[in-house]
Amino acid sequence: AFTHSAQGATYYDVVLGDSPAGYWRLGEAAGATQAQDASGLNRDLDYNNAPASGFFGQSGAIVGDPDTAVKFTPGSPNPTVSSPNTSDFGFTSGQSFSAEYWIKALPGNTTASDAGLLTKGYDSSSDTPWYLSRYMPGGQVDWFLRGPDKRVESTATVNDGQWHHVVGVYDGAASEIHLYVDGRWQGTATGVTATSYGTNTRPFTIANHLNRNVDASMDEIAMYNSALSDFQVLEHYSAGTGVPSLNVDFGSSSAAGPRQSGFHEFEDTE
Repeated sequence: AFTHSAQGATYYDVVLGDSPAGYWRLGEAAGATQAQDASGLNRDLDYNNAPASGFFGQSGAIVGDPDTAVKFTPGSPNPTVSSPNTSDFGFTSGQSFSAEYWIKALPGNTTASDAGLLTKGYDSSSDTPWYLSRYMPGGQVDWFLRGPDKRVESTATVNDGQWHHVVGVYDGAASEIHLYVDGRWQGTATGVTATSYGTNTRPFTIANHLNRNVDASMDEIAMYNSALSDFQVLEHYSAGTGVPSLNVDFGSSSAAGPRQSGFHEFEDTE
């Protein structure tokens, strides 16, 4: 059975409160073969090619929580984490979903251009429709749905040696995708086709896309069968960082585009 520390209850409970379809804290000890699913749905993932040292037991993303993270370092073969069941996280046409993770990359890291951080469904035959979040050459991240292609790239970067919270959302009802970094909206793509994203023969995989190396720590990965809202994204980020935030004025008629005037974060500095 999965257990968690009392210190980690705040972030853990916030994530579980939004009913994840899978939640992996990546806090296993060296030698583990599976990443336990903390959602209670028994969707454990496989650790593949994990090196004997320097992979498990890294300092985790969540403030005040001793639960650890993993560090992906380029090698041959590359370490990854993947689902043993290729039907996991394939969504029916029009089904909303969200992907969430924390990432820490050092300045000058050797992550390959367009390396996959979370991916479901790409191989040499270009199985579609599929989705992924990638690490971009300048240290940005993106959220990309293929079949037909829709993509949002962050303006924020994650290659400063600090933990960053990333959420990609597909809102089937609005036919949109959204990307957030550290609780802040990064962009929206509209006119997204309602199709069965991820219903292909490829496994849900962490830290691989076309064998492009990832050089970064990752932690607290979750998938949802729903479109997380602005408020939920900010609530997760706040719980993870321990900085209280208020989410107000989600939009106004004078906004230049979706969320441009309405997603504000206020930090309690007292």
